[in-house]
Amino acid sequence: MSFNPNLQRYVIASLSRILEPVLDTQTYEFWVESIDFDESEILKKDNAVLRIVGPDWMPGSGVDIYRFEVVVLFTDLLSHNGNAYSLITAAGKVAETLANPIPVQEWGNGESLLGCLDLDPQADEPIRLVSYGVIDKDTRVKQQSVIAKYEIRL
Repeated sequence: MSFNPNLQRYVIASLSRILEPVLDTQTYEFWVESIDFDESEILKKDNAVLRIVGPDWMPGSGVDIYRFEVVVLFTDLLSHNGNAYSLITAAGKVAETLANPIPVQEWGNGESLLGCLDLDPQADEPIRLVSYGVIDKDTRVKQQSVIAKYEIRL
């Protein structure tokens, strides 16, 4: 097979469709890095930013493997809400969602199912939560990320 030039777009759109409602219930504004947010707004609201690394492509005979790293970076303004655990709760909900297979749709092409992102069996830590704590004493911001590693076979 040959490299799928639209796969990253399909993965981003599919993940966005799954994560946005989860984050809406946690009161975090959701953005996709480099696509739909204004960086000047990032320190004005609690938010979660989706970043996709990949695909790393391993062509095979009959089946190609594409690997992705998915990062959701949370920024929590300590002055914005009074719940000290909201960041931990939101990251946990995202991790719970990402622990399941993620259906990847061919968006813009009849939205048919292309395949599923499955947790990468080669990864030592397929899902990882990283807390950065308070990152700036003057703006009172905490950050945390959820990192998930996937593969899709096409």
